[in-house]
Amino acid sequence: MARLAGVDLHGLRFWAPRKLDNGRYRIGATTSSVGAFRRTTIRLCPICAAEALQGQGPSGVFQLLEWCVTCVHRCAVHGARLCEMPAAAHAHETYNVASLAIRHQQVLISAASDPEILDESLFETYIRERIHRGPRDDWLRPLELTHLHRACLMLGLTMAGQTTLNLSAVDHQCGRRACDDGFEVLRNGPDALAAAFDCLRGRTRTGRPYYSTDLGPFFAWLRTVQDTPALTEMLSAVRLYVFRHYPVKPDQEVLGERPAGITHITFDEARARAKLGTAFLKRLFAHITGIPLNEAGSLTEITVDDLDYVLGFWAGLCNLQDAARMLGIQPSQVKSLIELGVFSALRFGSSLRYLHRAEVSDLLRAVEALSAADGGSGFVPLKTFSTSRKIGIARIVAAWHSGELQGQIARGEGKGLQALFLQPDAFCQKVPTPRHGDPNLAEAARYLRISLSAVRTLRDVGILQQVRKRNADTNFRQGYISSESLRSFERNHVTLGQLAERNAVAPMHLARRLDRDGIPALDTPRGMVRVYHQEMLPTDLLFGVNIPLRDSGAFQQGGLP
Repeated sequence: MARLAGVDLHGLRFWAPRKLDNGRYRIGATTSSVGAFRRTTIRLCPICAAEALQGQGPSGVFQLLEWCVTCVHRCAVHGARLCEMPAAAHAHETYNVASLAIRHQQVLISAASDPEILDESLFETYIRERIHRGPRDDWLRPLELTHLHRACLMLGLTMAGQTTLNLSAVDHQCGRRACDDGFEVLRNGPDALAAAFDCLRGRTRTGRPYYSTDLGPFFAWLRTVQDTPALTEMLSAVRLYVFRHYPVKPDQEVLGERPAGITHITFDEARARAKLGTAFLKRLFAHITGIPLNEAGSLTEITVDDLDYVLGFWAGLCNLQDAARMLGIQPSQVKSLIELGVFSALRFGSSLRYLHRAEVSDLLRAVEALSAADGGSGFVPLKTFSTSRKIGIARIVAAWHSGELQGQIARGEGKGLQALFLQPDAFCQKVPTPRHGDPNLAEAARYLRISLSAVRTLRDVGILQQVRKRNADTNFRQGYISSESLRSFERNHVTLGQLAERNAVAPMHLARRLDRDGIPALDTPRGMVRVYHQEMLPTDLLFGVNIPLRDSGAFQQGGLP
């Protein structure tokens, strides 16, 4: 045949398909199975065929080997879509290209007069290169043309939103675009494939993502060829991605293999392991990772490593009751220590506050590090000192924690902070507890040295203004006296308790004196309140002669008890 046609024998052998195995052929410098290579299908470029018929007659008609590959739709010379000849009556007639060209000559000439011009395809260019020069030295090298075509096509269709493996509804234009999109990903290696999977996973519409749904037709096709040795590297890359990003049970096989170790679990399983609620686990995870709460609320799975980290973080926290038991004090006193800055507190979407166990342990270790109290040195227990000096335990502990009681505190018998012993004359001034913001009614009463009912009366008549805020510990709205109204009150008024404290006299005796001097108390529609206008008071009585006046800006600077 080479001598008769006057062509090179080596070239003729190279471009003649050679059967390698059952259904597998050597196609130029690559291989293919009958899935992508059809010997019995005649596909011609209409322009090439028309030019040959008009110039050389039927003997000049030819069919390039690459045109027998079903994923090639375009003539590389003219850009025309290949024209597929109708099936012959007998199989042996299929190989006679000249006789078929003569039989369907009018079809070819008509197609050549108005050819369908196709754009150049990245995937088809690669297929031609592979047929002419062989595969590149990359991870696609082991794939034959059939597997390469199906991998690119299925991946492209999955990225385009196709959800089923039915290819009968896919036309050649859609198929060409899908092959180009899939090849653009696959040619860049496993990392690009993983990035494409990330996009597919990110657009899932189900409450819980499933890898078989997210990876769509591509994963469905891989299931059908999971025993193919040439696809080992691609199967491993897909399997590794699934194990890393989706919850898989230990006995569940993915593309023929079970996971070596569980990496992802659902939040339902995490809840069972952690013995914590799903919503609370998500809030903990959001706090640790810094992601928004609404984003954390939509999560359906978590990695085992992340769950271990969350549980380790949770183990390092304790609630107020646990902290109080460790410290030997009341939960309300723990709250005061938080407000005084001794402890930091965390909240996770509710009113409950949690402390770091490490901070509590550090404070207890500081107690243990104190020198032991000598029985004859006169040290008194913390509770006794607090009661006798009328100073809160939290204020004493905060003063010691800040270094104010150096040399005046020692360690004795007791649990937690009750092991603190102080000298009776320890310097711990009874100063107002620093507070920022608006006080509640009880705090305002203590600050003004009047009764709670008197504060309510002043509030009801409009002298003090009440604001309502959410209580951080109960999530209920609670009434507070505004700091502005307190400052306005102190500019014009003074209470009997404040005058008595400044002059070091009993309030009842001072009240009698004021009544004798004809200085009236404030009369309101709700009754009389022992509050006086400052301009009606003598200067010595207003400012006090025995004790220095308390700083009038104490509240403004955070001096509310």
